[in-house]
Amino acid sequence: MPVSRRLAALGLLTTALLTGCASQNSFETELLQSVAKGQAEITLPAHAPIEDWSEVLVVCPYADLSKIESPFNEDLPDPRSPEPIPEGSQLLIFTNGSDTGSLQMDRIKVDLCVSNPTEPMSANQPWTVLHSEDDGRYLLSPAPEKSGS
Repeated sequence: MPVSRRLAALGLLTTALLTGCASQNSFETELLQSVAKGQAEITLPAHAPIEDWSEVLVVCPYADLSKIESPFNEDLPDPRSPEPIPEGSQLLIFTNGSDTGSLQMDRIKVDLCVSNPTEPMSANQPWTVLHSEDDGRYLLSPAPEKSGS
């Protein structure tokens, strides 16, 4: 009986750890699943580091961090570090108007930096999806506003 209790405890601990990791990576997983469907336009997943996010700022490795304003500047890395945002990654900073939360993602599968976004995007902003034949990445850029909307 003690062995089965230990196994049950180990199972609970493993589930708890995996659940924590899953919530951290679920935005990226949902985004990858969304772009892989082959649609020309998508919106970003609703699940993010903060609930009910209304805007997101994509911060690319070459961004001038000194020009990023509140509330997004609260989640920035130290600009004095040698590489605040590594070349192969992108930082997404989400806000719901009162809280911010960030997520650093590799650009190896999904790249939101191709259009060099500098302004926050609303949660319902459509993004165009292009699949790169060269390296297999999905390249996302904000879709232009449709006329007559």
